[in-house]
Amino acid sequence: MKGVKSIWTLAAVVFTMALVSCERTEPFEPSEDRKVFILYSCGYNNLSNNLSEDISLLCESAPSRALSSLYKVLVFSHTTASFGNYTTPTHPVLIDVYKDQFGLVVMDTVKVYPDNMVGASAQAVERVLSDVKMLYPAKEYGMVMSSHATGWLPERYYNEGGGSGGAMYAAAQSAMMMCPPLVKSMCAQFSSSHGSVWSEHEMEITDFASSIPMHLKYLVLDMCLMGGIECAYEFRDIVDYLAVSPTEVLVDGLEYENMLNRLLYSREADVRGVCEDYYNYYADKGSSATISLIDCRQLQKLASVCAGLFDRYRDGIANVSQNSVQRYWRENKHWFYDLRDILEKSGVSASDLASLDSALASCVLYNVATDKFLEIQIRTHCGLSMFLPKMDGNARLRSFYKGLAWNKATSLVK
Repeated sequence: MKGVKSIWTLAAVVFTMALVSCERTEPFEPSEDRKVFILYSCGYNNLSNNLSEDISLLCESAPSRALSSLYKVLVFSHTTASFGNYTTPTHPVLIDVYKDQFGLVVMDTVKVYPDNMVGASAQAVERVLSDVKMLYPAKEYGMVMSSHATGWLPERYYNEGGGSGGAMYAAAQSAMMMCPPLVKSMCAQFSSSHGSVWSEHEMEITDFASSIPMHLKYLVLDMCLMGGIECAYEFRDIVDYLAVSPTEVLVDGLEYENMLNRLLYSREADVRGVCEDYYNYYADKGSSATISLIDCRQLQKLASVCAGLFDRYRDGIANVSQNSVQRYWRENKHWFYDLRDILEKSGVSASDLASLDSALASCVLYNVATDKFLEIQIRTHCGLSMFLPKMDGNARLRSFYKGLAWNKATSLVK
């Protein structure tokens, strides 16, 4: 189970990686049957130890070397040199993971990137995924990304916009990683000076989506607050299935032990199974979790329905009471509410609500939540969160929101 992995197992994996480090420059032969799984682990922050453990858990079910030509497991990893050390640069690496003839995990370094490369940037995502696409031609690509996140918000806004602490920091009160840097819009790369720690590098949802150079069968975001329609809609043309959490994600994150069985070795990627594993892990121990599986190919129907509803019920949306709507935020970070509940509380007619439910049913394939997420009561959960414009009149935020693809399609904020 997560959280009880031996540190010696992790050390052994890292040691093996250090032994096998020849950089690959020539692509493999194309294969019509190859499936590529990518873990983009952005851990140059206070999640470094946790993300390293996730990699170790994932590697336990790596394919044999013979099978790895068809079932390719690739890990991009950027971690700190030591716990809490954000001043010593480290090299980000792209690793090919498989097991040798003795069943031991081998982490073959495919690429070593410059130590000044910022893993938490759209430029890095595009460079790494372009290398993957060039070196490993495949019929199917899928990716899991793990790091900090604050949904669709513009860079640095999460802390500048009010409240204290941040997504995973507040949720990880029992972990040995408490420190007070800024939380960012997507991913995080920390710096420190004179004892202070902060998030220096950030990536916004629009930049992330535009940096992906291939179509993804699935994208699983092991990150906080990414279950917003604003995020999902950015991926509508490049991702089939999206797994996200409308709330924060506790520090243990996803279940990595069974992930390759779900996503890589099954005939069809079982993204729902990944969501179920995640939910069951937390629910079984009486903890907190929300998770949604979105079919991004069906989001246009939801956008069309919502565009009409936003236009007809604009006054109702403007008058919705914040306290009456299902929230997914804590600590005064009031930018994430249940999409359906907003519209229901806006006074939509029964027929319009039925149209909304039909559109949601076509794109939200699975959604589940524990009764509470930490101190938040979860009384309703449609699977997608949304901005409630009346809750923030900040000109910067509204201007940023107007640039999101979701707002361009629906005119929620004018």
